[in-house]
Amino acid sequence: MPITSSDFVTRPVDDKREFIDRLEALRGVAAMMVALGHSVAVFLSSEPQWWLTKTLFNGRAAVTIFFVLSGFVLGLSLRRSRDSFVPGYIQFVLRRGFRIYPALAVTSAVIFGYFWWAYHSPVHPATTSWFQSLYATQPTWSDLWRNLTLRDFSINEVTWTLRVELFGSAVLPLMHAWAQASGRRGKLGLLAGLIGLAWLTRGRLGSSFFLFMFYLGYLLPEIGPPMMAWLRRKKFAQGAVVVGTVLCLLSRWGYEQPFESFMVEALGATVLIAGILYGPEFWPYRLLDTPVARFYGRISYSFYLVHLCVMYVTVTGLFFRLPPDLLGKGWMCWGMLLALVSVALATPLSWACYQWLERPAIAVGKRVCACFRRSPTEKQPVSA
Repeated sequence: MPITSSDFVTRPVDDKREFIDRLEALRGVAAMMVALGHSVAVFLSSEPQWWLTKTLFNGRAAVTIFFVLSGFVLGLSLRRSRDSFVPGYIQFVLRRGFRIYPALAVTSAVIFGYFWWAYHSPVHPATTSWFQSLYATQPTWSDLWRNLTLRDFSINEVTWTLRVELFGSAVLPLMHAWAQASGRRGKLGLLAGLIGLAWLTRGRLGSSFFLFMFYLGYLLPEIGPPMMAWLRRKKFAQGAVVVGTVLCLLSRWGYEQPFESFMVEALGATVLIAGILYGPEFWPYRLLDTPVARFYGRISYSFYLVHLCVMYVTVTGLFFRLPPDLLGKGWMCWGMLLALVSVALATPLSWACYQWLERPAIAVGKRVCACFRRSPTEKQPVSA
């Protein structure tokens, strides 16, 4: 799921750095949507509480944006590769594994260590059933193992998306091979097949359900420019981006029918990203140029991993000290205060994780993959 500026060696539009930074900043905005959605969902309230988690603070829409962005960026990497399929596939999967798994494993182990040392029950009369289900029992060593193997997500609930991300990363090269070997009809047929697979698996929402989102992102360099060019001629490009963004954010209202709502969400995310890449300049894009958005874009993966646990510790360690009847009033104010405090605490931890885990792991992954590209004549001679 994570993307850094190092993933963008070339651009499908032009050489302007701002477009690269904007996509990275979009990840930061999406990660913040998840954090805010979690924060306002902690304290009990009336029905209006859930309006925010299905609109501006729609964490599910943010995850969909992550998947479409991953398909786009990984597709660029696959298109640049000149390796034959087997060594290229091995390198691709290894790079993705080093990009995702080390930070996942270390943060899961640290979170487990914390709860082993200082577990606090989430049960509180002023909190929602969702919050009370996060760490209903103290995690065990068995839970840690199951979380590290991505068979369970009780230590860090958000990591379910990383199983989808790793699965999508492993399958995307196969989609790329099919796309390179087939024409337009073959590509459209594969997209239709992936949508059909999503419909068939809609009951359990397994990893295969989300593959069509990755493929939509993969197709963006091909479908994005002509689509936006046509919309610009019709003078509806900006309107299409607005409509796509609104559909992406509001599609969760149809959660009773997850297949339809996820489809609308993914199409909206695709239009949003296409507008940033290939559409006309639009004043809201300038929000992605701010230093804050770009900073959180760089650390978005670590922030995504860290924030939920930090928020939980903040609630149990700080807010639970307040009288329950006080927390039961003004849920919006308490939720936004929790968001401010938890984001402030999670930010330096996320930066440290980015600097000391993500970047070194990426460097190791590059060195490992370089061994596959080294020819025998480039290896150091063995001394006699």
